[in-house]
Amino acid sequence: MAGTLSPHRSRWLWLVWLALAIGGGVWLRLDQLGSQLLLDDEWHAVYRVVHDTPAAVFLDFGHSDSSIPLTLLYLFESRVFGLSEIGMRWPLVAASIATLVLFPGYAARRVGDAEALLFAALLAISPLLYFFSRTARPYALTLLLVYVAHVAFRRYATGACRGWWALALYAACATLAAWLHPVVVPFVVSPFVPLAWTLLRNPSGATRRTR
Repeated sequence: MAGTLSPHRSRWLWLVWLALAIGGGVWLRLDQLGSQLLLDDEWHAVYRVVHDTPAAVFLDFGHSDSSIPLTLLYLFESRVFGLSEIGMRWPLVAASIATLVLFPGYAARRVGDAEALLFAALLAISPLLYFFSRTARPYALTLLLVYVAHVAFRRYATGACRGWWALALYAACATLAAWLHPVVVPFVVSPFVPLAWTLLRNPSGATRRTR
């Protein structure tokens, strides 16, 4: 039929548009990042780097509720390389870029290419995600870790992955996300709720799954 794209060409066109959406999101997150100054809660970690020992940082959140893993990373950077605004923000920028790449890729396999492309565009221009990616706070990293944990848990629970690597990935991502920002604990344990309901309704299926 005239004017109809071949599947191969259509796929390449989709990849081009996806790359443009992701590239636009990356550009937004990196644009003028080097000239951005620390504001408000971003100073909490700096205060602890200056005034506290690594042991003190490891053991509590401090009076200002700093993120323990990020603050420990900043302590390490300050003593090895010297701490800077970019040094404080790079983990969040990297996590945000990984989100732009990984989330649409997963959506394409689950719901379709067109939906994934729209999802990628919305992720790229989301004001909240853009703000999180440029802030030296744990939000962008916890977002990525929580959803990776959910995907890993689902793959293990449904039997999509053989072996224990998916469960280990869930445990690692869930633990780090909760340590970064304890408020996400309900989100990282929420996959157990539907699984428990399924096991209560069909115990024999659970027995077969765990053999």
